[in-house]
Amino acid sequence: MNPPGTNPFCLARADELKHSLLDESLIGVTTGGTRHVVSQYADDLVAIANKKDLTADCSKGHLMHIQTWCRGTCQRENKDKREGMLIGRLNTFRSQAPAGILANDAWLRDGDYLISLGVPFSNTSIDKWVYERYRIVKARFARWPSLAGASLAARNTLAQTKVYGSFRYYLFS
Repeated sequence: MNPPGTNPFCLARADELKHSLLDESLIGVTTGGTRHVVSQYADDLVAIANKKDLTADCSKGHLMHIQTWCRGTCQRENKDKREGMLIGRLNTFRSQAPAGILANDAWLRDGDYLISLGVPFSNTSIDKWVYERYRIVKARFARWPSLAGASLAARNTLAQTKVYGSFRYYLFS
């Protein structure tokens, strides 16, 4: 029985985060003097990995920690939902990317993007995502009847729910 107010799933996710952050063997990516190895919110985990941090057999690095979490919680990672983006030198020399990490070694292609926690990531530009998102929001507005008789408060509420709701994670990250 768990103590009141605790969720073993959330504790296990926090434990995965703790082990990844404390694992000094993980290289991750360093920007501005800060080492980044993982980003996590609820049940979404983003491994920020150096090529040496990943092995398909889960013998070390991020995948080892994820496998440990899976065994400890009797849960299973959906490997088909794994997405990966190569950056820097690995994106230039794709043949050097680690094999077996993603299904069919389907690393993100240049110009494409992936969404993590509502935020688009790309190894080139996110302009494509912004434009696609804009078209979706514009189509939502087009389906609404005339707003000529709507009050300012009603128009503001509509803008908040349709525009802000579609871009909020992007705008605040």
